[in-house]
Amino acid sequence: LKSEKKFRALVEQSPFSTIILTPDGSVELANEASAKLWSFTPEAMTEMYNSYNILKDEQAAKVGLMPYIERAFTGEKVVMPVVEYDAVETFNTPPLTEPAGRKRWIQARMYPIKDSAGKVHNVILLEEDVSERREAETQIRESEEKYRTLVENIPDVTWTTDIYGSTSYVSSNIEEIYGYSPDEICSDPQLWLGRIHEVDVGRVKHAFDSYFRTGSGFDIEYRIMHKKGHWVWFHDRSIAIYEKDGIKYADGVVSDITERKKTE
Repeated sequence: LKSEKKFRALVEQSPFSTIILTPDGSVELANEASAKLWSFTPEAMTEMYNSYNILKDEQAAKVGLMPYIERAFTGEKVVMPVVEYDAVETFNTPPLTEPAGRKRWIQARMYPIKDSAGKVHNVILLEEDVSERREAETQIRESEEKYRTLVENIPDVTWTTDIYGSTSYVSSNIEEIYGYSPDEICSDPQLWLGRIHEVDVGRVKHAFDSYFRTGSGFDIEYRIMHKKGHWVWFHDRSIAIYEKDGIKYADGVVSDITERKKTE
């Protein structure tokens, strides 16, 4: 009994939204952090949870959480996928500390509590508000998409290559001037250094190695064999080296200067 009181005290004082559920799915205890998460007054939280049953939560079923919930009630620890949950939809129009209501992206975990015979006598539901993280991820993704759109529409080719000469990104317009697709280039490192003209390849390798060693800049013109077998001239340059996961990378730009070279 003493240990149970201590456990309940820990739940009530926890900074994380914590709900103790009974074996039939109703709420035995919801802490203050849970009320804060959903912007409910403590009184409203208590009143609403008196009639709430997680095993009958239609919204949870609609967003695909019910199989996870049911597994928890059979005695399995579960981590639920991140979902957007609208408390107002579930509880109709409850009293709220924020008049606009509370819709949140939630990452939830459930832990069954078993007795000595292995029977589930409670299930603990922990909820984490990941709305800000989700919003940040969305903003980053949108920024990357805008950047990609911009890159794909400039005449020069942009690329990302590591210190070993392995290309991880090249814009789609490379195919127009070189014949090879981005997928082909990224999957075969030899489609860059391996196709540079024998007269030029030595100084290109030296310039590339020196660039990663000293960071002094990479700016060079060379001939490279097109997929169809003819030579094209590239002006290749980069001024940015950075490290990611312990590997050095460079971002650069390459231009087709074949027509200019014909007039020189």
